[in-house]
Amino acid sequence: MSSLRHRGNLIKFAAIALPLMMLGSNSLNAQDSDSESLVGELSEIEITGFADLLIGGAAAEEQTFHLGQAEVDLSATSGTQLSIELAIAHDDGSFVLGTAMAEYCIYSPALQQDDQWSISELCVGGGLFDVPFGRDWQRYASIDRDLISTPLVVESLHDCWNDYGGYIRVSNQLLELTAFGVNGLGCVADEDLSATPLLPDYAIGGRLVASPLSFLAIGGSYAFSVGRNDSPDLQIAGAEIVMEDGGFRFEGEYIVEWFTPAVGNRLSIDGFYAEASYSFARWTGVVRYDAVATGFGGDAPEGEDGYQGRVCFGIGRGLVEGLRVRSEYRADLSGDADELLGQVVFGF
Repeated sequence: MSSLRHRGNLIKFAAIALPLMMLGSNSLNAQDSDSESLVGELSEIEITGFADLLIGGAAAEEQTFHLGQAEVDLSATSGTQLSIELAIAHDDGSFVLGTAMAEYCIYSPALQQDDQWSISELCVGGGLFDVPFGRDWQRYASIDRDLISTPLVVESLHDCWNDYGGYIRVSNQLLELTAFGVNGLGCVADEDLSATPLLPDYAIGGRLVASPLSFLAIGGSYAFSVGRNDSPDLQIAGAEIVMEDGGFRFEGEYIVEWFTPAVGNRLSIDGFYAEASYSFARWTGVVRYDAVATGFGGDAPEGEDGYQGRVCFGIGRGLVEGLRVRSEYRADLSGDADELLGQVVFGF
């Protein structure tokens, strides 16, 4: 699923969506032939999506019930090699373009070899997509999470990074490496952990994940974002771990970013989360601790320690396929009020 963070526009959506719809129409009307055209080989357009209703939380000061995320995805494939995806996402009261991308796999999982060191997947892609940085990028959509909230470190440091650009991914049975080039990070957390605008020119980076054991995956990510004009360059790095055994799952991620402003000392922001969950029958129980802190090249501003932390407890139950209810209690460790939230999430 795709991130809801990108501020796209519907003109860009129309420019990309209409050709895809035409391709889908062509594939439906195509007759049997020996043509090698990819247009004729594209599958019918598949439509999926999800939405969630939130109860309580910060937005409950104005409305008790409110819409969280909502998304409609359109996709088409050509065998095991070509895939095209578009996503329209609800974001801050309007619907915007969340994903518009194509991916071509020279090798694909269907062509895997038995040798664990042989390349089993080699794909290139581009467009508008969730940037594969860190662990949480695969869970930006509410339907993919166990908890209702996004980790603080993800919100504060790259805000569910979604961007225009391209990538290449290569993997075998033990390793997966993704390299990407995108427009760059357009914001960074400042001393108060709020967004400070940056003017990025471009960013390059990558993510490497190793799975040495059947129940263990470890990885690391790095990106260098080059500033435009007098805007400072930004670097961001992270490490991740996932362990699974039966219904038990543990995952953690550490991220740090740093830059030197035109005036003042170097500023760095780092944080992590550790999350454990256990699933049984249709139930899932989960607990997560996450924290973010600001570091300064010199002395911190008077009265400002730049720390946020919380512990989240959640429980969820699947009612039927595609429908799930969740609740979450957030115990704030930074002096703010605790919160109790509810969520109903459904997908099709």
